[in-house]
Amino acid sequence: MKINPSVLGKKANSDLQFIGREAERLGFHVYLVGGVVRDLLLKQPNTDLDVVVEGDAIELAKVVAVLFKAKVTVYEQFGTATLNLSDGTLLDFATARSEHYPEPGALPVVKAGLIKDDLFRRDFSINALAIMLNPQSFGELQDFYGGRVDVQKKKIHILHDKSFVDDPTRILRAVRFQSRFDFTFGKETLRLLKSALKQHVYLTVKSPRYFTEFRKFFAEKTPSLGLKRLSALGGLSFVQPHFTLPVKTLGKVEKTIATLKKKVFFKSYDWSTVYLLAFFSRSSEEEIIRFAKKFHLTGKELMSLQGLSEVADIIHKLRTPRLKPSQIYEILDPVDLEIITFIRSVTSVTIVASRIDDFLQKWRLVSLEITGNDLKHLGIKPGREMGALLHTLLLNKVDEKLKNRCDEIQLAQRLGFK
Repeated sequence: MKINPSVLGKKANSDLQFIGREAERLGFHVYLVGGVVRDLLLKQPNTDLDVVVEGDAIELAKVVAVLFKAKVTVYEQFGTATLNLSDGTLLDFATARSEHYPEPGALPVVKAGLIKDDLFRRDFSINALAIMLNPQSFGELQDFYGGRVDVQKKKIHILHDKSFVDDPTRILRAVRFQSRFDFTFGKETLRLLKSALKQHVYLTVKSPRYFTEFRKFFAEKTPSLGLKRLSALGGLSFVQPHFTLPVKTLGKVEKTIATLKKKVFFKSYDWSTVYLLAFFSRSSEEEIIRFAKKFHLTGKELMSLQGLSEVADIIHKLRTPRLKPSQIYEILDPVDLEIITFIRSVTSVTIVASRIDDFLQKWRLVSLEITGNDLKHLGIKPGREMGALLHTLLLNKVDEKLKNRCDEIQLAQRLGFK
């Protein structure tokens, strides 16, 4: 069976044909592999291009990099390389390899192999697919493990019965894919997944690594689907025993975000931290500190999570009638941006949502035209009083009482010499 990669776009198809010709010239076989092949069968977009080479992937990548005038990053110890094309596209090259796990949860030991070996390393049959890129067989599907049929039947099957034990992060990927594509688990795969969870196999993996995989739920279009499914399977005990998923909060956040994404100032916003906040919204401050340490959360994430304790008070303040823009500015300006967007996502109070939108769109972007140097030239000495004066000027500008630099200077003169 042949699959036409042209649906990836004219340029991507041309690039892949070129890679196939260069591999042929070097005496290598080269394949497009993984999720992109699955998504081609599903007729869904995917711009992640992973190439596996029966031969020297680094040599091929270097040749292609020169001809594409692309930056290449080489990882000799792994036999891989990444090309960064001029349009921002990333092309990952890897040497075909086989692997085995010395013990459950450990990183695999790998050695060079054939494409069949490399595909057997994959998590599920639907991802164990490849497309030949060499000229004579360009587009030919390589399917050794029934992946095409499983895509058609909307089934998720692991490739061997030790799969979840060897790499427990596959539990998380299985649930994510099941939710994303609305697939069902094969009977034996579901039994083995439940068994792996019952045995707490995630304990064989370092917590930060497991949580790194877990984070990917927050990047899904509808994170709550996968999280509820994982919770129902008992898959959240890795956080802490009897961890309770805040279903209502997640659902509210998800619904609001779907609407907010249509607004210009939210279109490119990264919502992952907001989902992280929703996920831990029922946790105490002591639990949050413990989770941050356990899962190696960043300092910024910890700061955002600790801000959850302020949410109710902020909402209460924002509900106050007849607030001036400057008063809203003073409530929100000291608050972490992720906490503000979390409140915007979770609140059902119209006036709170409206005031946050105004702050994000207008008031937080207001700046003065004059500076501290201007005030010094007016004879105002640096220090706390100057800082307070600049802040007062800014609040007046937020309230639209100052239209230009001249207005700012005049008010500074009046206030600075009282």
